[in-house]
Amino acid sequence: MEGAINRAIGLWESWHQKQTMLESVFGTGIATDLNKEKFEFLSAGVARIAPGASADEKLVLAMLKKTTARLEKQLYPNPVLRVLRRVKALVYDRPLQAARLRQLKADNIASLSSELESIGVDPERLNLEKRLDFESPRMDIAMVSPYGTDHNFQLKLHMEKNESGAYQLNGYTAMLKDPANPEKSRSYTFEAASGVNAREAAKLLQGRAVLKHYKTENNRMGSKWLQLDFKNLSIEGKPVLKEMGADYEFNISQQVTQIATALEKWELTSARVLDGLEKGNQIVLKGVNGETTLLEVDAIDKQVVLRNENGKAVPLESVVSAKKTQLEKPKSLKLTKYRKKEQGQSLAV
Repeated sequence: MEGAINRAIGLWESWHQKQTMLESVFGTGIATDLNKEKFEFLSAGVARIAPGASADEKLVLAMLKKTTARLEKQLYPNPVLRVLRRVKALVYDRPLQAARLRQLKADNIASLSSELESIGVDPERLNLEKRLDFESPRMDIAMVSPYGTDHNFQLKLHMEKNESGAYQLNGYTAMLKDPANPEKSRSYTFEAASGVNAREAAKLLQGRAVLKHYKTENNRMGSKWLQLDFKNLSIEGKPVLKEMGADYEFNISQQVTQIATALEKWELTSARVLDGLEKGNQIVLKGVNGETTLLEVDAIDKQVVLRNENGKAVPLESVVSAKKTQLEKPKSLKLTKYRKKEQGQSLAV
C-alpha cells in the first residue's frame, strides 16, 4: 500500500458510495435498514484496518468508532444483546469476512492482471497485492515507462470498485513529457474500452496514426484509423481522439508506392513496411538526401508524410531534387573507419 493512501478515508468514501446506491434504488424510507447496513459495513472495515493502521488512519478510525458505537446503542439498546453480538462478530463474522476478502483479492488480482496485460502493462511491476487497499472506491496507480527505458513516457492507471467490491480498470492517462519544453508535454486519457495499448498510446501522443482491427457485431473483422487531433481541441482544451472507419477513403499503399517510385526505393512497398506504418511506426529512409528521412502516416490529413530528423514535414519533390543533386556530385574515394551504430526502435529501410 502506498503511504499516501488513507484506508480509513477510503472506507468512509466507500460507504457513502454504497449509501447513495441503496437510496437511489429503495428511496429514503429505509432508515433503520440503512443504519444496520452502515453499522455492519463500518464495523467490519474498522476491524480490517485497525491492526496495521498508520497514525493518520488511526485519527479517522477514532471518529468511525464513535459512529459505530452510537449506531450499536441505537440498534441494540439491550446491553446483553450488545455483548452477544460482539462475541458473534469476533468468533464467527470476522473470520468469515476475512476469508471472503482473501478470495475476493485473489480473484480480483487475477482479473486485473489480465486487463493490464491487454494494454501492455506488466502486472508484476505494480505489486497489486500491496498497492490495492480494497477500501477506497477509486484508485489511481502511476508508473514510469511501462515498456523500454523511456522515462519521459508515463501512465496513470484509473481503477474503480464495481458492485461486487472488486476493482476494474476504467482506463489510463498516458503522458509524454518533453523535459526541454515542458509546455509541449502531451497527455490523453484512454478508456479501457478503446482497446488502445501503451505502445499505441505513445505513438498517438507523438501525433501518428494507428490502424486498429476489431470484431464487428456479425463476428467479422473491421478496421479503423485512430489519431489524436492536436489542432482542433475540445472545449476543455484537450486533444480529440479521431476514429476513421471502413468508409474512410485513405489508401496508404497507393501513396507509399508513389513515394517509392519517386525515390526509387521499391522496398518501401513491402508488406513489412506497410504493416509498420499501420502500427504507427516511423520508417527510417537511409541515404536519401545524405540525411535520415522519416516516413509516417497522418490519417486525419489522408497522407503519408516525409519528415526530417527534426520532425519537420518535407515535400517529396524537395527530397527527390536533393537526391538528384547528391547523385550528380563527383564521387571521391574515402577511407572511413566503420563504427557500428545502435539501432533505434523505428523500422529502417
